[in-house]
Amino acid sequence: AWLRPRHLEVPAALMEMPQVEESALLLRSLHAQCSPADMLAAIAGAFSGTTSAASFRQQRLAAAAGRRSRALRGAPPGREAQEEDEEEDAFGADESLPLFVLVLLRASPPMLHSILKYVERFTPRPRMLTEQGYALTQMKAAASFVESVRAADLVNLQPGEWERHMSASVGSQG
Repeated sequence: AWLRPRHLEVPAALMEMPQVEESALLLRSLHAQCSPADMLAAIAGAFSGTTSAASFRQQRLAAAAGRRSRALRGAPPGREAQEEDEEEDAFGADESLPLFVLVLLRASPPMLHSILKYVERFTPRPRMLTEQGYALTQMKAAASFVESVRAADLVNLQPGEWERHMSASVGSQG
């Protein structure tokens, strides 16, 4: 895959975190799982690893920014300042999905669409309302994005970059 972290506004350093590689390995092994429950657990583990990598990095950045901010204000570290920093540096779905897209591309799991349909079909509805179900939803969203991405969905494209990669992709399929 030619997409880079900059195209989805993901810090490149996130892709080098060990949790990201572990998540990619989990996704690569999906086809070797024996049951929908095992596949769902692997998807949830991959999503959890991805978000923990981003959260860990976010916490380090927030701590550094908080120290700088308090130093500039001349204020001692206090509860009020800490709560402000936590609110400003929250990590949510808007940040996790682009990272999960990149992890999915890195992993390039075999038989992904079949696996997603199989897991969705044979997972009881109550289980779909859990963290594992949320992880499956995020995986489906990431796969859908990869299938339908357009140049307008990406940022920081160099002039002609989209066309160059798309024409190379079409040429390699024919």
